[in-house]
Amino acid sequence: MTLRLRLALSYLVLILVTSTAISLFLFDVLERVYTGLLAWDLDRQAAISSVEVTRFLLAGQTPELRGYLRELDRRTPARVVVFTRQGQLLASSEIDDEPLLGQAVDLPGIEDALAGRTGRGTYYLPSGGTEVVYVYRPLVDGDGRILGALRLSYNLENVISFLRQLQLFVALSIAAAALASILVGLGLARMILKPLGELSRAAEALARGNLSARAPVRTPDEVGRLVDTFNRMAERLQQMEGERRAFLAAVAHDLGNLTQNLLTAVAALKAIGAEDRALTERILSGLEIQARRMARLTDDLVTIDRLEAGRLRLQVRPVDLGRLVWEVGEQFLAEARFRGLELVVERPDVPAVVETDPDRLAQAYANLVSNALKYTPPDGQVRLWVRREAMPRGGDGYRLAVTDSGPGIPPEELDRIFDRYYRGAAAGNARGSGLGLAIVRDIAEALGATVSVESDPGSGTTFSLWVRAAVAAAPSPRPVPRLTGHRP
Repeated sequence: MTLRLRLALSYLVLILVTSTAISLFLFDVLERVYTGLLAWDLDRQAAISSVEVTRFLLAGQTPELRGYLRELDRRTPARVVVFTRQGQLLASSEIDDEPLLGQAVDLPGIEDALAGRTGRGTYYLPSGGTEVVYVYRPLVDGDGRILGALRLSYNLENVISFLRQLQLFVALSIAAAALASILVGLGLARMILKPLGELSRAAEALARGNLSARAPVRTPDEVGRLVDTFNRMAERLQQMEGERRAFLAAVAHDLGNLTQNLLTAVAALKAIGAEDRALTERILSGLEIQARRMARLTDDLVTIDRLEAGRLRLQVRPVDLGRLVWEVGEQFLAEARFRGLELVVERPDVPAVVETDPDRLAQAYANLVSNALKYTPPDGQVRLWVRREAMPRGGDGYRLAVTDSGPGIPPEELDRIFDRYYRGAAAGNARGSGLGLAIVRDIAEALGATVSVESDPGSGTTFSLWVRAAVAAAPSPRPVPRLTGHRP
């Protein structure tokens, strides 16, 4: 059963249940009100008739009394009977009661009337079960003596018949309303569910691989917001897929270049042999650079896999940040010379000790250095430094920074540079996977550290890793405060 049909049927069920409940309640109220009005009218007629009937009884005019009751029969549908003080039927407006005249007839209310009480009630006839409403009152003379009893009753068969006809009319009206509700419900369901149908088709197209599938937003209600959320999700999915493809292309390009460079270097070494030692050393230095790049790319891919799987394990221990920055700088001296850059590594004069995972922190910091070298033009400078500073969110800590003299980052890109696969406009022809800065952010979060960037277009960029300081300090293993790699 489709959602459209279920929605239309829900309208139908709601109308049927509501209409039936209201009809039953109204019929019950109508029957009670109508019965009450009949009883009130009988009371009124009894009060008027009792005066004439009493006069006939006092005068002993039984034939005249019976004629008066037959006259009442022509003016009212009620059955009027008069009983003697001994409980015998004296007169009746019904011709069918003539055989019972002079006999004691057991009718509800007569005993109470002869006892001097006035009242009303209802009962059901033994034959047919028709309901009868009746009123009764005693007939008394001027001295208060009871002369007999007067009883007026009305058979509700006609009223019940009228109510049954009314019920049939209402039932037919409900059936017509139900049919109309189905038609209207189907139309409303179609109008309401049309955006959902379009959303379903767009989702199916998206599942089949059509990442450009979108659903039109037609209404500002909850359904419209759902469609808008789906479109934004699809837009983000399409963007991520584009970034993923760009990432795969970049990784394939990098691996291809690295492999080709390694093969070229190996071929060059075979060609020159040991005759030109200086050239051999330069080729070996290039091989080291390419090998380090391949190692960093492999580490990034493995780290991304572990981060996404939640399997990144940390080995926390005391780490001297001065030594860590120095060692990372040494790894990039050869690449800095190869690119024609000046690499400056500054160490603090006092130990800078923190509790962290040195391998992961070194990986994140190396990614920052690699990024700076990649985007700094020849004859530029990249500076690595660490100093004790307050954490951005409060608390004592250390700031590991990489400052370059590159082109800087446009302000509109600063919020996205840590996204996976994102490569800004400043990247130009520089190839990359788009993972380096994203890994820096993820590792920083895993270590409880903070990463930030400061940049002015044309004035260079500073990336910083903020790490909380440890309670105790370890001695610096190296006394040399500065390492400088000059351009060749």
